[in-house]
Amino acid sequence: MKIGFIGGGRVVSWQLDRITKNPKLEFCGIYDIDSNVRKHYKDRGLRVYENLLSLVQSDVDVISICTPSDTHMEVFEEVTKICNEGQIITIEKPTFLKVDDFKIAKEIIKSKSLNVFPVFQNRYNKAVDFTKKLISRKDQGELLHAKINLSWCRPQRYYDQADWRGMWESDGGSLTNQGIHFIDLARYLCGDIENASFRMDRADVSIECENVAVGSLRTMEGRLISIDINTVSRPEDHNAEVTIYSSKGFISLGGIAANKVIECTTDYSSDLDEEFENAYGYGHEKMFLEIEKFLLTGDKKGILSTIDDAELTTKVLHAAYTSAANNAMITTTLGPFNEILGFTPKFVNFN
Repeated sequence: MKIGFIGGGRVVSWQLDRITKNPKLEFCGIYDIDSNVRKHYKDRGLRVYENLLSLVQSDVDVISICTPSDTHMEVFEEVTKICNEGQIITIEKPTFLKVDDFKIAKEIIKSKSLNVFPVFQNRYNKAVDFTKKLISRKDQGELLHAKINLSWCRPQRYYDQADWRGMWESDGGSLTNQGIHFIDLARYLCGDIENASFRMDRADVSIECENVAVGSLRTMEGRLISIDINTVSRPEDHNAEVTIYSSKGFISLGGIAANKVIECTTDYSSDLDEEFENAYGYGHEKMFLEIEKFLLTGDKKGILSTIDDAELTTKVLHAAYTSAANNAMITTTLGPFNEILGFTPKFVNFN
C-alpha cells in the first residue's frame, strides 16, 4: 500500500522510519509547501513532489495530511477538489480546529464517497486495547471513575521553534496539542461526554494558550473523569497515565503514552507493555496496516477512529475551553465556539 504525505514535520519523519521497515507499506512520496523541507527529504534520497496536484494524482493509495493544525481544513478541501472518488485520507490530530468544519467535511466526504480516518494512534496501543476489552466485557465490573494525568516537558525553547506553536489561531495549548490524544482515550474507554468543567493556566512560558488544564468530564452515564494535562514538567517528560476504577478492580496505564500496564487487579500478559522511543509510538503503523487490510477486503472494523469520533472529541475540547473562559460547567451539546478554540479575546483570558 502506497502512502503519500502532505507536510514534512517530526511526526512524518517518525512514520517514515516505521514504514520503510514494513514490507506491506510503501512510501509513495511527500509534498511540503516549504521548499527547504522538500530539499531536506530530497537530500535523504526520498521521493518529493513539487506541488500538491502531482502527489494527489500519483499512484498513491493513502494521502496523509500532516500539516500544521490550523491548515488541516484548507488542505483537506484542496485535496478533495482534485482527488478521485473513494480516495483514502488520514488526518493528524487535531483533525480540525473548528467544530463547524466537520459539517463541511462530512458533506464533501459523502459527495465523493471518500474514506477519511482521523489519526488517534494511542487507540492501537496493546495496553489500551486490553483495557478497552476489560471495560467492554465488564471483567472488572461496572465503571465507577477514571483519571488522566499527563505531564510533559514543553519549555519556551519548544515554542520558539515555530511561530505557530502555542497560538490560539494555529495550535492551541496543552489540551488541544498534547492532551487531545488522552481526551480521545477518555471517550474511547469510558464513553461519550455530557459536560466539562475546567480551569486553565499559563506558567513559565510566553505563549497565547494554556499549558496547564485541570478539570473534569462527566460521561453520558454520569461517571466522572478527572483530568490534569500540563506541559510544565521539568526538565523532561514525566508521565502519561490513564487509570480506570471499576466495581471489581482497577487498571492503570502509564509509560510515555499509555503504552504500559502499571497496575492491574486482573491477570495480564507482560507482552502488553510496549517500549516506545518517543510519544508518537507505533500506532500510525498499525493503523496503516488496518487500512491496507481494508483495501484488500473492504473491512473497516480494525480502523479504530472515524470522522464522527473526531468531531465528538473536538466538541469536548471546545466545552473545556468555554468552561475555563466563562468560569462555568459547559455541556458538550450547546455548540462550539464560532471562533477557533476561543480565539475571540473576550472569550478566553487565562492570565
